[in-house]
Amino acid sequence: MKPWTIELPSSDAWESFRQAARHLLTCHVPWDSIHWTYPGRGKSDTSASLLLDDGMSTAIAAERLVDYFPAQDSLRNGLGPGVGSPLRIPRSAMDICACASLHQHPHRYELIYRWLQRCQWGEIDAADALDADWRRIEKMKIAVAHEIHRMHAFVRFQPLQRGDGLPDLHVAWFEPDHHIIRAVAPFFTKRFPNMHWMILAPELGLHWNTSELTESTGNTQASLPPPDAGAELWLAYYRSTFNPNRLKASALTQKMPRRYWKNLPEAALIEGLIHGAERQ
Repeated sequence: MKPWTIELPSSDAWESFRQAARHLLTCHVPWDSIHWTYPGRGKSDTSASLLLDDGMSTAIAAERLVDYFPAQDSLRNGLGPGVGSPLRIPRSAMDICACASLHQHPHRYELIYRWLQRCQWGEIDAADALDADWRRIEKMKIAVAHEIHRMHAFVRFQPLQRGDGLPDLHVAWFEPDHHIIRAVAPFFTKRFPNMHWMILAPELGLHWNTSELTESTGNTQASLPPPDAGAELWLAYYRSTFNPNRLKASALTQKMPRRYWKNLPEAALIEGLIHGAERQ
């Protein structure tokens, strides 16, 4: 079968992927005939063994699949055992796949589709926790969940005075490893419902005005306001609450990896506080 490139609308388009995968599975299109792509995915991503040569494939927007693969059995012959069986995947497994789809790995969609098709064809059971593909999906899910938790903890807002009677705008910069910005939006809108804020990231920005959430692209760290008196107050508070008798440096760097430090105001104090504690 000729290869196809399925174009998703964004890097975190789980719902679009799910609908497209359902249609492709219904039409029995084999996993190794499909390359999933989205805006911003680099050409170098096509080099992994999961994929065919992208230059030979035909690109289709996910929402137009029905025009190319009408629901029929013409693709069914010789594709494997159990290919005609309906696919039944536990909701908990689909939730794990949805989380894994936010991983930074460029071939996560190919991996998830392959696992789904292997379940459909009867090669594996969806409940097989030892399957190699499923274990990779679970590891991706765990990495994404950890990154979401760290973003909840490590976002630091800085106030920006706007004048003209407008409330201060609180701005933060974060550089996640995975495509989690939209996934964390509900947490921040519930945590700060009455505050005007922006969370900016290289891939996507979120803007909340207490009633509406909007998005932006092309964000840079230059949009951040300079530190104000509130930043100094936060540093003073951090110094005063630091307890050298309870310090475990290895645990600190495990819970707060150094790659986050460049965007944490208190990180400038950490090395000095650690050295001071070690001298005591």
